[in-house]
Amino acid sequence: VQKIMDVSKLDTNKIEGETAAEAGVAKIEAVGEAKYTEAVADMQGAKFEAIGEEAVFRAEVISTPMMRQFNDHQTSLLKLKAQNALANNDKLIITGTSGGKAANKILMADAALKNKGLSTMSYDKRQVALAELALLTGNAKVHFSLPSGGVPIRNMNMSGETIFSRREL
Repeated sequence: VQKIMDVSKLDTNKIEGETAAEAGVAKIEAVGEAKYTEAVADMQGAKFEAIGEEAVFRAEVISTPMMRQFNDHQTSLLKLKAQNALANNDKLIITGTSGGKAANKILMADAALKNKGLSTMSYDKRQVALAELALLTGNAKVHFSLPSGGVPIRNMNMSGETIFSRREL
Protein backbone atom coordinates (compact mmCIF):
# COMPACT_ATOMS: atom_id res chain seq x y z
CA VAL A 1 0.00 0.00 0.00
CA GLN A 2 2.84 2.33 0.80
CA LYS A 3 4.34 1.60 -2.56
CA ILE A 4 1.07 2.39 -4.30
CA MET A 5 0.79 5.59 -2.39
CA ASP A 6 4.34 6.52 -3.22
CA VAL A 7 3.80 5.74 -6.89
CA SER A 8 0.56 7.73 -6.84
CA LYS A 9 2.32 10.60 -5.14
CA LEU A 10 5.12 10.47 -7.71
CA ASP A 11 2.58 10.40 -10.54
CA THR A 12 0.71 13.29 -8.95
CA ASN A 13 3.94 15.29 -8.55
CA LYS A 14 4.93 14.43 -12.12
CA ILE A 15 1.55 15.52 -13.46
CA GLU A 16 1.65 18.72 -11.36
CA GLY A 17 5.18 19.46 -12.63
CA GLU A 18 4.24 18.82 -16.23
CA THR A 19 1.11 20.95 -15.83
CA ALA A 20 3.11 23.76 -14.23
CA ALA A 21 5.70 23.55 -17.01
CA GLU A 22 3.01 23.57 -19.70
CA ALA A 23 1.30 26.50 -17.95
CA GLY A 24 4.62 28.38 -17.78
CA VAL A 25 5.29 27.71 -21.46
CA ALA A 26 1.75 28.77 -22.37
CA LYS A 27 2.12 31.93 -20.26
CA ILE A 28 5.46 32.77 -21.89
CA GLU A 29 4.00 32.15 -25.34
CA ALA A 30 0.98 34.33 -24.53
CA VAL A 31 3.20 37.13 -23.19
CA GLY A 32 5.48 36.83 -26.24
CA GLU A 33 2.53 36.89 -28.61
CA ALA A 34 1.09 39.94 -26.81
CA LYS A 35 4.45 41.74 -27.01
CA TYR A 36 4.72 40.83 -30.70
CA THR A 37 1.19 42.14 -31.38
CA GLU A 38 1.98 45.32 -29.44
CA ALA A 39 5.22 45.80 -31.40
CA VAL A 40 3.40 45.28 -34.72
CA ALA A 41 0.72 47.79 -33.64
CA ASP A 42 3.37 50.33 -32.59
CA MET A 43 5.16 49.86 -35.91
CA GLN A 44 1.96 50.37 -37.90
CA GLY A 45 1.07 53.40 -35.76
CA ALA A 46 4.51 54.91 -36.40
CA LYS A 47 4.17 54.15 -40.12
CA PHE A 48 0.77 55.86 -40.31
CA GLU A 49 2.04 58.78 -38.23
CA ALA A 50 4.95 59.19 -40.66
CA ILE A 51 2.55 59.08 -43.61
CA GLY A 52 0.41 61.76 -41.91
CA GLU A 53 3.42 63.95 -41.16
CA GLU A 54 4.58 63.60 -44.76
CA ALA A 55 1.13 64.68 -45.97
CA VAL A 56 1.25 67.72 -43.66
CA PHE A 57 4.76 68.54 -44.88
CA ARG A 58 3.69 68.33 -48.53
CA ALA A 59 0.67 70.51 -47.80
CA GLU A 60 2.90 73.08 -46.09
CA VAL A 61 5.31 73.05 -49.04
CA ILE A 62 2.42 73.75 -51.37
CA SER A 63 0.70 76.30 -49.13
CA THR A 64 3.75 78.29 -47.98
CA PRO A 65 4.16 80.32 -51.20
CA MET A 66 0.40 80.85 -51.28
CA MET A 67 0.39 82.02 -47.67
CA ARG A 68 3.33 84.33 -48.38
CA GLN A 69 1.44 85.79 -51.34
CA PHE A 70 -1.72 86.08 -49.23
CA ASN A 71 0.21 87.86 -46.45
CA ASP A 72 1.84 90.19 -48.99
CA HIS A 73 -1.62 90.94 -50.39
CA GLN A 74 -3.00 91.63 -46.90
CA THR A 75 -0.03 93.89 -46.19
CA SER A 76 -0.66 95.76 -49.46
CA LEU A 77 -4.31 96.20 -48.52
CA LEU A 78 -3.31 97.59 -45.13
CA LYS A 79 -0.83 99.95 -46.80
CA LEU A 80 -3.54 101.12 -49.21
CA LYS A 81 -5.91 101.63 -46.29
CA ALA A 82 -3.26 103.68 -44.46
CA GLN A 83 -2.49 105.70 -47.59
CA ASN A 84 -6.20 106.31 -48.13
CA ALA A 85 -6.52 107.57 -44.57
CA LEU A 86 -3.53 109.86 -45.13
CA ALA A 87 -4.92 111.08 -48.47
CA ASN A 88 -8.22 111.98 -46.82
CA ASN A 89 -6.43 114.13 -44.22
CA ASP A 90 -6.93 117.73 -45.32
CA LYS A 91 -3.91 118.94 -43.34
CA LEU A 92 -1.40 116.52 -44.87
CA ILE A 93 0.88 116.72 -47.90
CA ILE A 94 1.88 113.37 -49.41
CA THR A 95 4.87 113.08 -51.73
CA GLY A 96 6.97 110.24 -53.01
CA THR A 97 10.70 109.63 -52.81
CA SER A 98 11.47 110.18 -56.49
CA GLY A 99 11.39 113.93 -56.93
CA GLY A 100 9.79 114.33 -53.52
CA LYS A 101 12.23 116.96 -52.26
CA ALA A 102 11.50 119.25 -55.18
CA ALA A 103 7.78 118.75 -54.77
CA ASN A 104 8.03 119.41 -51.05
CA LYS A 105 9.84 122.69 -51.68
CA ILE A 106 7.23 123.78 -54.19
CA LEU A 107 4.32 122.78 -51.96
CA MET A 108 5.88 124.50 -48.95
CA ALA A 109 6.54 127.64 -50.99
CA ASP A 110 2.97 127.55 -52.31
CA ALA A 111 1.60 127.21 -48.77
CA ALA A 112 3.78 130.08 -47.58
CA LEU A 113 2.89 132.33 -50.51
CA LYS A 114 -0.79 131.51 -50.14
CA ASN A 115 -0.93 132.38 -46.45
CA LYS A 116 -3.03 135.51 -46.44
CA GLY A 117 -1.40 136.86 -43.29
CA LEU A 118 2.09 136.75 -44.79
CA SER A 119 1.55 137.57 -48.45
CA THR A 120 -0.78 139.54 -50.62
CA MET A 121 0.60 137.90 -53.78
CA SER A 122 -2.02 137.25 -56.43
CA TYR A 123 -2.66 133.83 -57.91
CA ASP A 124 -0.86 134.69 -61.18
CA LYS A 125 2.23 136.02 -59.39
CA ARG A 126 2.29 132.99 -57.13
CA GLN A 127 2.11 130.69 -60.17
CA VAL A 128 5.06 132.49 -61.79
CA ALA A 129 7.10 132.39 -58.56
CA LEU A 130 6.55 128.66 -58.17
CA ALA A 131 7.47 127.98 -61.80
CA GLU A 132 10.68 129.99 -61.31
CA LEU A 133 11.42 128.02 -58.13
CA ALA A 134 11.05 124.74 -60.03
CA LEU A 135 13.39 125.97 -62.76
CA LEU A 136 15.96 127.43 -60.35
CA THR A 137 16.20 124.26 -58.26
CA GLY A 138 17.16 122.31 -61.38
CA ASN A 139 14.11 120.10 -61.01
CA ALA A 140 12.14 121.41 -63.94
CA LYS A 141 10.93 117.84 -64.54
CA VAL A 142 8.44 118.42 -61.76
CA HIS A 143 4.96 118.73 -63.20
CA PHE A 144 2.68 120.89 -61.13
CA SER A 145 -0.44 122.88 -61.56
CA LEU A 146 -1.93 125.46 -59.31
CA PRO A 147 -5.63 125.51 -58.68
CA SER A 148 -7.70 128.55 -59.28
CA GLY A 149 -9.78 129.75 -56.40
CA GLY A 150 -8.35 127.36 -53.81
CA VAL A 151 -9.51 124.05 -55.34
CA PRO A 152 -7.33 121.21 -53.99
CA ILE A 153 -4.60 119.75 -56.22
CA ARG A 154 -4.92 115.99 -56.73
CA ASN A 155 -2.78 113.33 -58.39
CA MET A 156 -0.04 115.58 -59.69
CA ASN A 157 2.49 113.45 -61.58
CA MET A 158 6.18 114.13 -60.94
CA SER A 159 8.64 112.86 -63.56
CA GLY A 160 6.09 110.23 -64.50
CA GLU A 161 6.81 108.33 -61.25
CA THR A 162 5.54 109.87 -58.06
CA ILE A 163 1.95 110.84 -57.46
CA PHE A 164 1.10 113.18 -54.61
CA SER A 165 -1.87 115.09 -53.43
CA ARG A 166 -2.16 118.45 -51.76
CA ARG A 167 -5.23 119.77 -50.08
CA GLU A 168 -5.83 123.16 -48.59
CA LEU A 169 -3.80 123.78 -45.39
